[in-house]
Amino acid sequence: MHVLESLPASGDYLVAFGKLVIGLGLVALAWWIVNVRTKTFDDHVEIVHERNVPFILVRTGMVLGQFIAMLALVSVTTKHTRVDLLWLVCGGLGIVVVFYAIRKVLDLVLRCSLQGADALRNTDMSSAILQTAFYIADGLVICGALTGSAPTVKIGAIGTGIFITLGLSTLVLAYWLVGMLYGLRRSVKEDDNVAAAVILGSIIIGLGLILRTAIAGDMSDDATGAISDYVPGVILFTIYAVIGIVVLVALLPVLDKLVLTNVTISKMVKERNWQPTIVMAVFVFGAALLVANIPIGVVADVVAVTP
Repeated sequence: MHVLESLPASGDYLVAFGKLVIGLGLVALAWWIVNVRTKTFDDHVEIVHERNVPFILVRTGMVLGQFIAMLALVSVTTKHTRVDLLWLVCGGLGIVVVFYAIRKVLDLVLRCSLQGADALRNTDMSSAILQTAFYIADGLVICGALTGSAPTVKIGAIGTGIFITLGLSTLVLAYWLVGMLYGLRRSVKEDDNVAAAVILGSIIIGLGLILRTAIAGDMSDDATGAISDYVPGVILFTIYAVIGIVVLVALLPVLDKLVLTNVTISKMVKERNWQPTIVMAVFVFGAALLVANIPIGVVADVVAVTP
C-alpha cells in the first residue's frame, strides 16, 4: 500500500511531459536561430546532401551542449509547478543566449577573428573537433552553475553568473596552456591536425566534467549576496580547476609509457595518426570522471585528523 501511495500521480507525468516539450522546444529554437543566421547556404543541404562532416560535428556539438546545460533546469522540482516551468523557460532562453555568445568567443579563441555563422560551412575537421569539445564542456559548466539552491533569486543569479564566467574562462585558459604542449594548438591552427585536436579536445571535455562538480552546490541559507558569500565556492572551484588541469596534463606522458608503449604523443601528432588518440581520449575522460567524483572536503578532513 505504501508503495502505491509513493507512485507519481497523473499530474506528475503531465509536468514531466511539459518539461520535455519545453526543453526540446528551446533547443529547436537555438537550432532555428543558427539556420536563420547562415544566410549563404542551406543547413539541410550541407547535412543531408553535401554530408559536410565538420559542419555536422559542430552543429550536433551545439545541440548536445545545450541539452547538457539544461539537465539542471529540468531536474528542479518544488511545490510550485508554475515556478519550475517558468525557471525552465527563463533559464533555457538564457542558455540559448549564452551559447550564441560562446560562438563569438570561439571565433576569437580558435580563429582569432570573428568569422560569423556562415563560416560554419567551411570549418575544417580539427577546428570542428575543438569547437564540439568546447560546446560540450561549456554545457557541463553551465549545468554545474545552475545546479543547487540559493536563499533568493538574486543571490542565485549572481552566483550563477560568477561561476559560468569563471568556468568558461578556465576552459579557454586551459586551451591556451595545454595547447602549448607537444605543439597541439599550433598543429590544429596551422596544419588541421586531427590527432592534436582529439587530444586537446579530450582535455577540454575532461576539465568540463571536473569543473561541473566544482561549481555545483547549494549556497548557505544565511547568504546575503555579499562578496564573502561566494569566496568559499571560488576557492573550491580554484582547487578543482588546478587539480584537474595538473592531473589531465600529467596523465598524457603516463599514457605514453603504460598504454600506448610503442608510440608517443609527439609522434602521433607529427604523423597525424589520430586513431590511437581516441584511446587516450577515453583514458582522459575516465580520469576526469574519477577526479570529479572525489570529494575534496573528505580528503581535507582525513588530512586534518591525521596525527
